[in-house]
Order: sequence, then structure tokens, then C-alpha cells
Amino acid sequence: MEDEKVDLTGVHPVRRAETLRRIAVIKSFIALGRSTRADADHHAALLGIGYNHFFVLLRAWLEHGRASALPGAKKRLRLVHEHQLRRLDPAIERIVSEIIEEDGAFCRLTRILDAIRERCRMGGLAPPTGKAVRPRLEEARRTATVPNADGRTIVIGRALTDVPVLVREGLMEPALLVVSIHVQTRRVLAWEVGSPSNPPPADGVLINTLRSMSTGTPRDLRISLPSDIERERLMAAVRAAGLAGITWLSGAAHPRDNPNALLGARLGDVRVREPTTRGSWKLTHALKARTSNALSAEDIAAAISAAVDRHNASLVGAITVGETITTNEAEMIERLQRGLEETSTTP
Repeated sequence: MEDEKVDLTGVHPVRRAETLRRIAVIKSFIALGRSTRADADHHAALLGIGYNHFFVLLRAWLEHGRASALPGAKKRLRLVHEHQLRRLDPAIERIVSEIIEEDGAFCRLTRILDAIRERCRMGGLAPPTGKAVRPRLEEARRTATVPNADGRTIVIGRALTDVPVLVREGLMEPALLVVSIHVQTRRVLAWEVGSPSNPPPADGVLINTLRSMSTGTPRDLRISLPSDIERERLMAAVRAAGLAGITWLSGAAHPRDNPNALLGARLGDVRVREPTTRGSWKLTHALKARTSNALSAEDIAAAISAAVDRHNASLVGAITVGETITTNEAEMIERLQRGLEETSTTP
């Protein structure tokens, strides 16, 4: 349980338990008043660290008084296939920025890379790798205007996070989201969280997305839904409930139809990555760090909820297209929910 007296703002979810433990030991040491070297060694041993490391933590706490200021508090786990920002030659950096600006942040990565390679060839420069370009493209997507986006389009899809969830004793996996996003504003409308071995159903996400129409989401929705989340069952249930005006789009036909691209690979302070079949379920560090802790289902839900709130709060503009949901439509959504519950394959 988190200490209510400690503000954990800025501390990565997987680091919170250890950060609280460190602060408790630091406070215990400070409470001694006049302390000895033996006292310092004892408190350092409680944390499993050395004398010098302990005083680095102590100094950070005394100087800043914030949990996020402690070394390691913000450190997170990396996902397989996640690419970090690497320094480039200034001339190459300029070319990358120019191509992304010219072609647009939501242009496909392969096309961006082709254009960069051609311009580098013309300038006699060695082109950067995709690993170097991808994080720059993702960063640009976080603030770029989504092209050809109208207020009617919603994207529903999966996203893998860098927050580990405890599946069972001794087994940890990255939390897996099913999320719906309003394309024009990139606002997250609904989400469910699970894990690769226990993926969350899209039922609740669809229901809550339709209910969000009461805040002004357009009635004649265009919903992009990938085939791997029971697309046919959801579409049939919507038709049976009598909800008209929904156009179904095939998912991931364009980067703007991909939740991970729309989010710029980041949801608040949580990193996200598109699930693939090439081992993305694994964490590169597999929680080997002593300062990392997998989260319970309750804690992971709270962490994702906070990340969604931060993401939505950072956006400019609101969903204003369309009319308020009617009583009849509300009844149809209730009928849809009952229908989905009856046909659900989840035990």
C-alpha cells in the first residue's frame, strides 16, 4: 500500500514499491539525529546497497524532498523492439527532421526511410538505421496533426505497455491494453487491461466508446477494428442491438488507424508498443533489477487510468462533433451489452 504522505508523482509504476521502501529507510536514518558510520552501514544494508550509494539517496531526498528525485525512481523497463533515441550527425539529423516534416509524421516508416536514404545518398552521407529514425518519428507523431481525420472516426486496437503485471507467482508479463482512440483529437475514450496470456476482451471498450457519445461523440461513427479481437462477433452484436449509423473499417490500413502510432508510442508516462509475433511479450530486463516490481491487477488498472488521464489532459481540443446520445440509443447500448455478455467466450 502506498504511503499517503509520499507524493509518487513522476515515479514509474514499477519503481513505486521500492521507492517507498527507500524513503522509509531514509526517514528512519534521519530520525536518529546524531548518527554514526555504523548506523549508516546498517540502513544501507537494509536496502541491500553500499554506504556511498545510500548517501547518494539520502542527499537527493534532503535536497529535493521528492520521491521522483531519488536515483532510479523514474527508470523503467524496456520492451523488446523498443528503440531509444540515438545521437545522429547534425547533417543527418537535419535530413531526418526535414523528411518527417515534408512527408508527414503519419507517413509509413518504410517510406520515410526510403526518402532519408535517397537524400543521404545525394549528400554523400551514410543513412541512419530504422532504429535511429523510429523514435524520432514517434516523437513527431505526439504533436502532429492527424491527416484526413474527421470527428467520426474511432480506432480500437491493442497496445503492449512497459508496465509488468504479475500473472501468477513467478510469472510476469507486460500489461496488454485494448484501447479506443478518437482519431481527430487522439483522445483515449475507453480501455481494458490484461496480459498476453490473458488478453482483455474488446467488449467493454466498445460499449464504453459508444456510451461516450453522451459527451458529444458523433452518432454516425466510423470504427476501425482489427480482425484479431473478435471483429465479426462485435459487429453482429451491434447489428442485433439495432445500433445503426456505424461504418466498420479494417484496422491498421494506415498508421493513423494504429493506436500505437496515434499515441506516438507513449500513453502519459507509460510506453506502448504494437504487439508482434516476434517475442514482444518479453521484457528485455525481465524484472531482474531489484528496484522493479510487477504490479497487481488493481495497481496496474490504477497506473493505466492515471496514464490515460495525463495523456488526455495534454491534448488540445475536445470531441465536439455530433449530437448527444438519445434515450433510445442508450437502450440499444444496454441491449448490445447484454448480447455481448451472452456470446462472450471469456469464462
